[in-house]
Amino acid sequence: MAHRQDNPNTSGDVIAQDSHWMVDAMQSQLVAHVPSMDNFMRHNPSNFYGKANMDESDSWVRKTEKIFKVITCPDEKSSLMHLFC
Repeated sequence: MAHRQDNPNTSGDVIAQDSHWMVDAMQSQLVAHVPSMDNFMRHNPSNFYGKANMDESDSWVRKTEKIFKVITCPDEKSSLMHLFC
């Protein structure tokens, strides 16, 4: 924000401009990020074969959900990715 001027008459305008600039920058990052299966697989998720006790299956679910949080994957897409583990 090096472009700010020390003019008290325009400080509100500058703050508003800076706020809009920050929102635009954050929105473009959100739109650009789309989690993919490749991104998910880079985290080396463990496979689940259905032959586990409750503790092992709960651990698998927690580890897998942690990966989804890291790659900011929406719930509807994560359920599809769960099928490939």
